[in-house]
Amino acid sequence: MGLGAHALNQPFLLPTPGAVWQEAVRTAPALAAAFWVTVRTALLGTLLGALAGVLIGYPLAKWRALERFLSPFLVASQSTPIVVLAPLLVSWLGFGFVPALVVSALSALYPILVATLVGVRELEATYHELFSSLRATRWQRLTRLELPGALPVLLGGLRLAASLALIGAVVWEFVDPNQKGLGLAVQVAGVYQNKAGQFAAIGLLIGYGVLVYLLITGLERRVMRRRGR
Repeated sequence: MGLGAHALNQPFLLPTPGAVWQEAVRTAPALAAAFWVTVRTALLGTLLGALAGVLIGYPLAKWRALERFLSPFLVASQSTPIVVLAPLLVSWLGFGFVPALVVSALSALYPILVATLVGVRELEATYHELFSSLRATRWQRLTRLELPGALPVLLGGLRLAASLALIGAVVWEFVDPNQKGLGLAVQVAGVYQNKAGQFAAIGLLIGYGVLVYLLITGLERRVMRRRGR
């Protein structure tokens, strides 16, 4: 980026890293406040979407008839861009934090749902036979076999879900000016032709995404080491 900016020599198109850093320092309090707004929505959206994905995905994994019945609706919901749903969400929920959280959670739901379905189904039949011979209850089978067995796949789905939840949060900030997060900061900087401000906000978004990805990847590796893989 630095070489390209110096070669282009057009700060209104591509600012230098030094200019981006200076702008980030100058607007640090405002960027920090916007960062917190976006991160709060993305984190809660990831958690809510993950919970909903597990609660929906587990019954689908256990009952194939239910999966066949609901699959067309789930695929249709994921084929609909979130931006298209924005007018409906505004009319139903208005502006503010709640619809932003809903959009973020909906963005994160599908990867966790699929990961739950695949993770539960890929467990070897031998383990189920062992639990049956021990007369394990449904709760014991769920908490001691199925969820722990599906955990590596779930963590893989969580990496994607966290990224999509961030995207959903930022997309809603482009729609709702009341959500004063990094998405709005990028818009405002663009209105004033402040490319350094735009890149500073985008850099924070990238940093958050990379950090969350590394944290989940580290947790996934730890789980795999404990399983001897």
